Amino acid sequence: MPIDLSEYKLFQSQTIKTFVPLENQGFCNINHVVKTCSNSYLIREFKHTLVDRAFEFKVQKKAHTKSLAPNPLLLDIEKSIMITEFTHGEHKFTLKRKELRKLALALRKLHKIKVRKKPHSHKKDFKPKHKKANLTLLKLKKYKKDLVLCHHDLNPKNIFFSNKIVLIDWEFAGVNDRYFDLATVCVEFKLNWKMEKYFLQHYAHAHSQKKLELYKILYKELYRVWMGENTTPI
Repeated sequence: MPIDLSEYKLFQSQTIKTFVPLENQGFCNINHVVKTCSNSYLIREFKHTLVDRAFEFKVQKKAHTKSLAPNPLLLDIEKSIMITEFTHGEHKFTLKRKELRKLALALRKLHKIKVRKKPHSHKKDFKPKHKKANLTLLKLKKYKKDLVLCHHDLNPKNIFFSNKIVLIDWEFAGVNDRYFDLATVCVEFKLNWKMEKYFLQHYAHAHSQKKLELYKILYKELYRVWMGENTTPI
């Protein structure tokens, strides 16, 4: 067993049956699945130390109360570990209308959660050489910011579809313009204009199409910074 769980009260009355690495690992954590006689848990070992894990835990707890996230049960910052309930569901890379509607309604709930946090500054994400991104940021200055709690990483691998939508990997969550999350969904799921219109209709918030298009460009440029200069969202 790579991590000693016996010191945590959560496991002192449970017998651990299996402790195995998650088959598909993420970029920011090393993930393990723990099964006891009665429950399954996800153990996340943090790779990134610059993330505000206390804020992540707090946000995920709030999202869980809205049925949007697995319940975070324990945070050990000293040992860089978070333990949450294990979530079942399916990742989807193309969406039908009913799934897109579910996702739109889930984002509506997410964006209504209140938190106190300094808004994210995309200016810090780019260097002077990222001319397209910086030009996009300049164009976005003419639009009033519509700040909400954003997940900030709504790629298909962070979204579980079942009878409800469950979002995972909340380490990048923060306050930003709601258009960032909306644009991410449009780009990641390659929505055509009909599906995009359907998605925004069920999100049910007045929007500017020009502003959304700029945020799509911004997201694509940010993805290139994250993943490499020659990459684009899948």
